[in-house]
Amino acid sequence: MRQESQGQVLLGRGRFIERLTGEFQDKRPFKTIPRQQRFAARPPLRHLFPASSCADHARRIEVIRRAHLEHGYSLSKIGRVVGLHYLTISRLVNPQAGEDAQNQT
Repeated sequence: MRQESQGQVLLGRGRFIERLTGEFQDKRPFKTIPRQQRFAARPPLRHLFPASSCADHARRIEVIRRAHLEHGYSLSKIGRVVGLHYLTISRLVNPQAGEDAQNQT
């Protein structure tokens, strides 16, 4: 029997981890808890980006935003999964920041 740890907090099989997901959802805002532990119950990136979501551009941007803003994945990790540079991911997550930078030049 092989068990995998997730977020340095949970050790067990999928159903056990799913049962505890609700317990961790309320603890995300606390910055004193290390990021890896705060997001222990988040879905793996490969589950967020199935092939069907990458084919539709608008859907892919929506999933990229959710992965970063809701699930706390770094821009570089998301970029590696979808094959884009982290700066491109940053512009997709926060399109107004790119416009502001262009207006300053």
